[in-house]
Amino acid sequence: DGEDVSVFAETSGDGNKNQRRKQESAQVRGPETKICRTWRVGFQKIPMRASGSACLIALVLLSAPLLAPAASEPSTGFDGTDAVVQELAVRREDQEECKGNADCDDWCKEQDATACVCRCGDWVPRADMGCEQQKRYCQRQPPHFWGGSFNATAKSLKKRCKKHSAMLIAVTARSCGHCLDFEPSYRWAAPAMDKVGVPLARVDADREKDFSDEHGVTTLPVVRVMYKCKDKGLYKGVQSPAAMEEYARKLVAPALREL
Repeated sequence: DGEDVSVFAETSGDGNKNQRRKQESAQVRGPETKICRTWRVGFQKIPMRASGSACLIALVLLSAPLLAPAASEPSTGFDGTDAVVQELAVRREDQEECKGNADCDDWCKEQDATACVCRCGDWVPRADMGCEQQKRYCQRQPPHFWGGSFNATAKSLKKRCKKHSAMLIAVTARSCGHCLDFEPSYRWAAPAMDKVGVPLARVDADREKDFSDEHGVTTLPVVRVMYKCKDKGLYKGVQSPAAMEEYARKLVAPALREL
């Protein structure tokens, strides 16, 4: 951005005529005021009449929205009051660094936990799966079906899809241990997706075998796309809160209403 070098009201015409206009204008405004330059602020050209200091103040105020940091996107985050987050939180003095799940066997016994894994420190509260190795700690796993907008069956989905034109369906199972890796992602993606109008449904493949057969589910976990009660295939993006929220927004965007 920056200033436009043209001067408001005096940009063309005979030089003498312009000079007379300046003198007449100065007599009307008084000696302490002047016409500020025409400033470009964003997409606007703004002429200002004021004293020099007032011009500077006005410029700062008008430019403030442009200098302010953009709102963080996406809107996914975490709720510190969530019961699971509070239950699984590890006190600093109990944290134990690790390189793999096997490193956490002794720690798990000390914590009287049934299953423990080596994951990023912010895995549960923020679905962080990509931290550096030295920032991984032993921790307990979240429960199955912790995340998502609602749990569904093949029967209930037929009703739900009439209410929601677009949905993502995360198919996991209690017998699938590594499916727990994605529970934090489902938990923190769901609230933002709900606001967009694209809920994240959960289906238990162990209990809904007919659904799995009908929709060609052969590996777990898997996320399928349902649009206007029709299965549109696999969601092939990253199963992270940010990626799923972004995909949900695209599903309801006007240009992509018909897949």
